[in-house]
Amino acid sequence: MQVTPYEKQSLDLVMRIPPDENSVGASGSACTYGGITMQIDPFPPAAFEKQKQRDKAWVTVSGVGDTAFFFDRRGEWAELFVTFGTRVLTIQMDIPTGQTATSIQPNVIALAKALLAKMK
Repeated sequence: MQVTPYEKQSLDLVMRIPPDENSVGASGSACTYGGITMQIDPFPPAAFEKQKQRDKAWVTVSGVGDTAFFFDRRGEWAELFVTFGTRVLTIQMDIPTGQTATSIQPNVIALAKALLAKMK
């Protein structure tokens, strides 16, 4: 709730949808809640490197994990891929109407930093 880009009125509607947790990849997990999907270890870091080479529009983000890249997914959601040690974190955050991936980038980064601090 502290990092959501939604205004209070819209957030109340978004938060009515219950969290959805799933297993992903060989040993990862994912949770979707409040317009945000987070994945922990959905794939190994080597797969991340291959994807990075395919998607040339990724923007490097410093100060988050060992490596981090931000991406605008067609103006629908903002995505952040982070590697830290042998682990991978991904965050996909919905872009509310009237905002852009760039305008919510600080929200996505704040969430990543909070999660990484808890995972150390």
